[in-house]
Amino acid sequence: MDAEIDQKQPHVVFIPFPAQSHIKCMLKLAKVLHNKGLHITFVNTESNHKRLLKYGGYHGLDVPGFQFRTIPDGLPSTCDEDVEPTQTPEELSQYLLTTFYEYFLDLVAGLRTPPTCIISDGFMTFTNIINAAEKLKIPIMLYWTMAACGFMAHYQAKVLLDKGIVPLKDESYLTNGYLDMLIDWIPGMEKVRLRDLPQLISLATKPDDFGLNWLVDAAQRTDTVSHMIVHSFDELEANLIKELKSIFPNVYAIGPLQLHLNQITEKETVNSNFNGGYSLWKEEPECVQWLQSKEANSVVYVNFGSLAVMPLQDLLELGWGLVNSNHYFLWIIRSDLVDGKPVILPQELEDVIKGKGLISSWCTQEEILNHPSVGGFLTHGGWGSVIESLSAGVPMVCWPFLHDQPVNCRQMCVEWEVGMNIEKNVKRDEVEKLVRELMEGLDGKRIRKKALEWKEIAEKTTGPKGSSSLNVEKLTNEIMITIPDDLPPTSDDDVELTQNPQELSMYLLGMFYDYFLGIAKVLVEKGLVPLEDESYLTNGYVDMLIDWIPGMENIRLGDIPELMLATKSDDSVLNWLMDGARKADTITENESVNSSFNGYSLWKEEPECIEWLQSKEENSVVYVNFGSSAVMSLQELLEFGRGLVNSNHFFLWIIRTDLVDGKPVVLPQELDEMIKKKGFIARWCSQEEVLKHPSVGGFLTHGGWGSVIESLSVGVPMICWPFFHDQRVNCRQMCKEWEVGLEIEGKVRRDQVKKLVNELMEGIEGKRIRKKAMEWKNMAENTTGPNGTSLIIEKLAHEITILSRD
Repeated sequence: MDAEIDQKQPHVVFIPFPAQSHIKCMLKLAKVLHNKGLHITFVNTESNHKRLLKYGGYHGLDVPGFQFRTIPDGLPSTCDEDVEPTQTPEELSQYLLTTFYEYFLDLVAGLRTPPTCIISDGFMTFTNIINAAEKLKIPIMLYWTMAACGFMAHYQAKVLLDKGIVPLKDESYLTNGYLDMLIDWIPGMEKVRLRDLPQLISLATKPDDFGLNWLVDAAQRTDTVSHMIVHSFDELEANLIKELKSIFPNVYAIGPLQLHLNQITEKETVNSNFNGGYSLWKEEPECVQWLQSKEANSVVYVNFGSLAVMPLQDLLELGWGLVNSNHYFLWIIRSDLVDGKPVILPQELEDVIKGKGLISSWCTQEEILNHPSVGGFLTHGGWGSVIESLSAGVPMVCWPFLHDQPVNCRQMCVEWEVGMNIEKNVKRDEVEKLVRELMEGLDGKRIRKKALEWKEIAEKTTGPKGSSSLNVEKLTNEIMITIPDDLPPTSDDDVELTQNPQELSMYLLGMFYDYFLGIAKVLVEKGLVPLEDESYLTNGYVDMLIDWIPGMENIRLGDIPELMLATKSDDSVLNWLMDGARKADTITENESVNSSFNGYSLWKEEPECIEWLQSKEENSVVYVNFGSSAVMSLQELLEFGRGLVNSNHFFLWIIRTDLVDGKPVVLPQELDEMIKKKGFIARWCSQEEVLKHPSVGGFLTHGGWGSVIESLSVGVPMICWPFFHDQRVNCRQMCKEWEVGLEIEGKVRRDQVKKLVNELMEGIEGKRIRKKAMEWKNMAENTTGPNGTSLIIEKLAHEITILSRD
């Protein structure tokens, strides 16, 4: 029976790509996070789950807080346990493409505890899992069960297409040296050739090639997700991971996972019986028994993974090469390795193999690689195999087949210097030569030493203070703490402001709290503040409606300025606000349109903004400005940038020089280039002139009152992401009461920015609030007319005159 999920704990749903290496890598991360206190639901296809139960052992999977669920994969059920129905990767992908979305929605609806996060395999984006997460309003992270170089190789599909490098002009380009072109613009991959990229990219010869366009689509879908996980570590791919972080704001390099698991003792873990359980094939114990009789570093381990298929001739070349090398070898030959058919070796070869080798159908690979007798690994270069070999300090000979394997092989041989490469078609003499060099040659000794160095680095990075361990902690905390909670984020500057209110008291009184001074007194009198303790900030208490204020019936306690949400009765800020309420004789409300007086700005206004707007069509531009005081993190800025770019609408974006944590802003080159196609960035502008321009059709704002009333005055609808002070309540009012805005809920994410911009500029809701904004514009014009608020201004002037006489 599946373990019960505690409703109070974060609940993560894992969606692996249904293949052996992906499932294994996903299960390991799930186990690591489970040990950190997260609850897990792991989703397998029905046939894979049956195999996992059969070969991993049911009791190895049944642990508290860890449950499995399944979705159909189109394979028929069978009563014969020895018969395992099969389907090609293409058949499986096509089935999931058409069915997964609905199956997944039904699966989540059936869970007793709603998920708080989804971690999906990056290769599952084709199933519309991102759209499903958006529909369910569940944050999603993409886990690429590969190296950063492997992901980046796939991510280049669109770049190569835009550069005209692919598709190939014709098939002659496969052999004329064109594929040896260096793809040298990616930091950390300067020595990678076009031929080293996935074959779906490098071998495409038509613009409508399905594989190429599938990868282009996958890259574009990836751009909509804020959190990316890679099974690598910072020290191995420092430049690449830095590049990834310039594109995606949240990147977690959390490998090697097995080394994390090795550090979880039985006393520390609630699922220590969850060892094994990764395999979809029966693992033969005879492999380890055979190794026991061999000397240290005397055996070559040979395994081409769970998916590779080769012709019989290639298998025979490998076999004769291994035999002729005169070294011991353990050779894994799956039953479907040769063109998907059972393998029958010639009797002559089988006889000579018995003298030096052992053939097995499957094994516990990590146990093999860590056995003292294993001195080398002949591999296909799948990332799971490569990182397991690096973790054990075992050097490699690589013969890549497909996907990320060629680039992994190139990096391990050229960049990390732990491998040798079998070039193109396999020949027995080349196999013999490379195996001999690996096991006894000078170059073999050099890369063996290097492999052991990487092993030591991998152990340190997964140690208590290692970068990978810290990334696992960050990932765990992100899931446990910062999953969006409908409350806007704060920055260090915000905290600093609340800790030193007296320094800015008069400024705040004039700028933000005019119409809140009396509310503070009422909240205290009603016993709503101060809060009993800080838990009241997160337990739902602040969602209480403050519905006794006329015209503000939809305001929640959490929407009022955070300085009022004190937890102590002697809080200096709260008492200062109450004192301000008692002392205020006259309150001036800024509820009408400012005059066209010039000269208000403390920053240089750039006239290029208006010039750029002149060339744009009516209502086609989104104006983006977060005011003069707001400060955000670089990650948040990148999320806005990606969301704006992905919306495919023109935008004018004001980025103050101190907008990002008070430091100068430097955008990643790639994002900067994408922005130039649709956007214009300036440091400051004459806002009212911009808002009045016919081309401006929407305003993405922080919700400062000056910005809100200027937008209302010209009939421009808004998207609001409030930071502090009155911005929260302004935003709440504009969206709920005045119906002129849409709100970015909680932590900013590119997919939400894209969705809201598209809705504002072209959606049904956008049209409705645009109409409402124009109605408010007309009212504002009427109220400032002869019989409007001008009468109040005259009364105010009269009151000032009387006070001055007194």
